[in-house]
Amino acid sequence: LSPNDVEMAARAASAEYFANNDNQAAGVLTALAARHPQEGAPWEELGKLQLAAEDLDTARSYFEEALAVNPADENALYNLAFIHAHQGNYDDALRRTRELHYYFPWKPAGSVPDFTTAPGMDTVRFPAIMAEPFTP
Repeated sequence: LSPNDVEMAARAASAEYFANNDNQAAGVLTALAARHPQEGAPWEELGKLQLAAEDLDTARSYFEEALAVNPADENALYNLAFIHAHQGNYDDALRRTRELHYYFPWKPAGSVPDFTTAPGMDTVRFPAIMAEPFTP
């Protein structure tokens, strides 16, 4: 399959999940990821399925696989920032947010997560982490 075909198949399998065909979707995505490990779409969609199932640790591992293939995967970065923040790992959430700002500087502020008001967030750490140098 071409990269576009893999992405389309991954999106179709994800749609199966939301049509309550959970096992079929996961099976198709797992097979796609095994056959095309160099493509990020199956990993990203597997992450979304696990996020929907509230299995944040497994979702995180799939989004990290997607980033290993494409470090500028916007959805994987955003979802990892969300997962880290949800689990109280605010420094990691901010680092993923910084990556989003690096790769997508033209995005409006509202499309990038803002964790500055999250419970437990150290607002002193926010500017320090956002100012850390980032090299892709």
